[in-house]
Amino acid sequence: MKKLILLICMLLFMLVVISTAYADWLSTKISTSPVLPEYAALIGLGTLMIALGAYGRRSISEKTSHD
Repeated sequence: MKKLILLICMLLFMLVVISTAYADWLSTKISTSPVLPEYAALIGLGTLMIALGAYGRRSISEKTSHD
C-alpha cells in the first residue's frame, strides 16, 4: 500500500512539473520576441568562455615554460 501511495505521489509530481513546463513554453511562445534572442546570447557566452579558456591556457603554459 505504501508503494502505491508513493507511486501516485511521484506521478502527480511529474504531472505538475510537466504542466508547469508546458505553461512556461506556451507563455514564451505567445509573448513578443525579445530584442536579443536567447540563442545569440548563449553563442556569445560560449565564445567568451572559449576565448578565456584559450587565454588562461596560454598564460599557464608561458608561466610553466619560464620555470
